[in-house]
Amino acid sequence: MASHWIEVSKCNKQARRMADRHYSFQGYHSRGAGPEVGPPGQKIVLLTSDCLALWGSHRPAPWAGVRRADGWQGHSCFIFRNEGYKLALSSELIREAVGITVRRWGVAAFLTYVGVEHVLSPNPGFCFLRAGFRPAGYTLSKKLGRLRRLVMAPEQATACAAENDGARQEVLWPG
Repeated sequence: MASHWIEVSKCNKQARRMADRHYSFQGYHSRGAGPEVGPPGQKIVLLTSDCLALWGSHRPAPWAGVRRADGWQGHSCFIFRNEGYKLALSSELIREAVGITVRRWGVAAFLTYVGVEHVLSPNPGFCFLRAGFRPAGYTLSKKLGRLRRLVMAPEQATACAAENDGARQEVLWPG
């Protein structure tokens, strides 16, 4: 079975263009952002072959001794955007991306935030919930407003990795 995802450089131009259209990146260039997609630290950036879906996993570089401002210890999804990929549901893409991350970095809980005012769904983060994430409250961001916090337990992340153990994933370098 082939993966829906292709790993690309954190400086991949198509990934950056997609990220720039995501609500969480609006205005990011005006603050002097560089060519990378996502926050400082270790990243896994995934695109579908038709460049209609984008995923980004993040963790602070373990050797740097840096902690996240929110205190989270584990992996996080800093971006997920699906602009019409038809070969899998968004929840399936999410589970596969979590599995890829776990196989690369090891088992850990997963976190993501969804901007409540920025998505059209009456159930913000529904695709993450279908993928196995669970609600963990809300937080307020000066930039993005009310954010829904969603987490996936390490056991669920392990299951995602096991589901895709036979998947062949391509790596495309550079961007």
